[in-house]
Order: sequence, then structure tokens, then C-alpha cells
Amino acid sequence: AAGASARRAMEIATRLLTFEPGNREYLNNLASAHNAIALTALAAGRLEDAARSLRTSVATREQLVRDAPDNVLYRRNLI
Repeated sequence: AAGASARRAMEIATRLLTFEPGNREYLNNLASAHNAIALTALAAGRLEDAARSLRTSVATREQLVRDAPDNVLYRRNLI
């Protein structure tokens, strides 16, 4: 159930980003969804899937910090 919810959140954020590619809130939501997918995959023992989703989450969060270096939430989420 958690994995399905995370995948749905990822689909929604991805779709919203097609309309507003630079929307940081949507990007942050997408990064959170990838992180949740990584945790679900890790719990299921799917290490490659977990690593792939986690790398995507981190890359998105790094971009958010580069784009808005004074945003404390983005910096905290990257830790």
C-alpha cells in the first residue's frame, strides 16, 4: 500500500511538472515520492530499485538547493 501511494504521488508530481517544469513545490514532492519508493523497495529487499530511487531523490533535492540555497527546508531534506 505504501509503495502504491508513493508511486501515485510520483505520477502526480511528474504530471504537474509537465505544466510547470520549474515549480519547486512539485519538484520537492517528486523527490519525496522517490524517497518513499526507495524506502519501500529497501524494505522489500530490492536493493537496486532502492538505490536508483534514492539517487533520483538526492539529485532532485540537490537541484532544489542549488536553485534556492536559502531555503532551509530544501537543505534539511537533503541531509
